[in-house]
Amino acid sequence: TEAFFATVSDRPSNQPGSTFIYGHNRPNAFGPLAQLGINDEVVLTGDDGTTFRYAYVRDARITPEATEILYATSDVPQLILMTCEGLFNEVRRVMYFTLI
Repeated sequence: TEAFFATVSDRPSNQPGSTFIYGHNRPNAFGPLAQLGINDEVVLTGDDGTTFRYAYVRDARITPEATEILYATSDVPQLILMTCEGLFNEVRRVMYFTLI
């Protein structure tokens, strides 16, 4: 039921970098993300109450072994969400968002 912040990624900010959050593909977690459409928005709220709005731009499918995604860099502030997908959750769906 929870999402997890990858501590090796950047904290949400208006500076260039990638914030990486992952969670299970379940109805009470990241399951509803299957309905995302281009430009749909996600809002993150930081520990200090600061909010960041991101727009969905694209996704990709990777293998569970593709751990380099955790260290993604970006010239602009971006949010990366990841969840499992497939018959036996053998694929990872990676969703990319840009700061609005």
